[in-house]
Order: sequence, then C-alpha cells, then structure tokens
Amino acid sequence: KEVRVAPVVSVNVFYHVGSRNESTGITGVSHLLEHMMFKATAKFPRGVFDRLIRQTGGVSNAATWTDYTYYWELVQSDYLNLCLKLEADRMEGALFAPADHKSEMVVVRSELEGRENSPDSRFWDLVNATAFTASPYQWPVIGWRSDVEGMTRDQIYRYYREHYGPNNATVILVGDFDTAKAVEMVRHWFGGLKPISAPREPYTVEPPQRGERRVELRLAGSAERSLLAWHIPSAKNPDCYALDVLEQVLSGGRSGRLYQALVEQGLATETWAYSASKTDPSLFYVGAVTQ
Repeated sequence: KEVRVAPVVSVNVFYHVGSRNESTGITGVSHLLEHMMFKATAKFPRGVFDRLIRQTGGVSNAATWTDYTYYWELVQSDYLNLCLKLEADRMEGALFAPADHKSEMVVVRSELEGRENSPDSRFWDLVNATAFTASPYQWPVIGWRSDVEGMTRDQIYRYYREHYGPNNATVILVGDFDTAKAVEMVRHWFGGLKPISAPREPYTVEPPQRGERRVELRLAGSAERSLLAWHIPSAKNPDCYALDVLEQVLSGGRSGRLYQALVEQGLATETWAYSASKTDPSLFYVGAVTQ
C-alpha cells in the first residue's frame, strides 16, 4: 500500500507458522527460530544484518505468535531494495551455527525466567493449559522451558527448512514507493527462491468441553486477578466479527461496560476483554484485577 506522507517504508515478511504448528517436545521452536534468524547467513556474517539496517537510520525486529512469525524493518524508502535483499537471503540461507544457538539460548532463557516471575503470565498460561487439552494453543508461544532447553540446533534447523520458504510467506509493504517498482523488487529477490514442500497443517481437534473448569493459582502479593474464558470458533467463522465488536463494547476505554460496572464502582482497579480470533477455535477472555 502506497502511503506518501513521509519518505519511509515498512517491510514485513509474515511466515505462516507459529506455536500452533509445534508439538510436544519442540514447543517454543517457532520463537527460538525467530531469534536465530538474526544471526549469520552464507552471504552476511554475524552482526552484518543489524549493522546494515542501523546504518540506514532504520530499525528492525520480529515477533512470534500462535499462528504466524513475522519480521519487519522501518527504513528510509531509498533502502527498500536492501531490506528485500536481506529478507530473501535469510529466508533460505540462515546458517544456525551451534555457537549462535548457545548464545541465543541465554537471551531466551532470560525471557522464560521473566515470564516465570510475572503473576499475569503464569496465570494466563495456566488458564490456557486448563481450557485446552489437545489443541496446540494449550502451551505458551515461548514454549515449555524443558522443551526449549532440551532442543538441539538440528531440530531448529529442520523446522526452519520445513516452514520457511516463499510459498509459505507473505510480503507486506507500506510506505513511500511506486507499487509497480516495489512488486518488481519483490519478484527479483524472492522469485528465484526454491519453494518448500507444503507443511502439513495441524490436525488435532480440541474435543468439546463437557463442563465448567476452574483453576486457582496462589502466589505472594496483595493484588487478586480473575480471568474467565469461553470457547469461540475460528477466525473463519463470521461470528468472530460480532465477538470483536463485543470486545470493544466491554473494554473499549472508560466507556466500556466492564470499566463502568467494575472500576467506577470500586470493585476492580483494571478490567479488560479480548477476543482471540485465530486460525483454530480459540477463547474469548474477560479479566479483572482487584486489591
């Protein structure tokens, strides 16, 4: 999409793989792989990717979610071609050196420890693990710690080869460029990449929940948290539009029903709602914090 208000461009590459594509034993591999993608390729040694982006005055980062992993750069529009070149290179040329795996595990382990020290994260993970018994949505995107620490470099590299390819990715460009020229750049850098075999879609279906489930987590601290969740259909179901509207009605700022009913009445200090429209059936959450 051309947006000419400023001489910048946002480059985004979405891979259609996330924690829903994992299995027991390799939970967290999508996120760990994301970290490894910033290391060396055959053409660009370790550290060169970040340095080239910084030299343009730009910024870059990435994120992993249940249904996708994406990488992005925000740079001066003159450097669109450079960003596409770099993204295409690491789409099939990442090396995953054992030394890089070892060093990046220090970073990921720190993230895991940070979540373990967060009451909200621990509560969130517990509720999801209780709501789902078969679906991959039962584990956190970062994975279970024992899986992450036990994973080998070869397991991560194999997952990369199975899911990272031009036919399992979407390039999204927004900013100051000519569309026809930008599309030609994409064709130039990605068009020659070899497609991968179509990854097998997850086939495990969450069985129907036959009754209410409750779980309680007791930790030190003065604030109490409540989290309710209801099963909802996948994002392909038209009901999800109504659920997205309901989310805003309930928690869309100070005019939201939850804020007015709980915060303004002094029953809670914080409230929120979230409709997790995802590829597979997910959950609608309502949460509150009280003293």
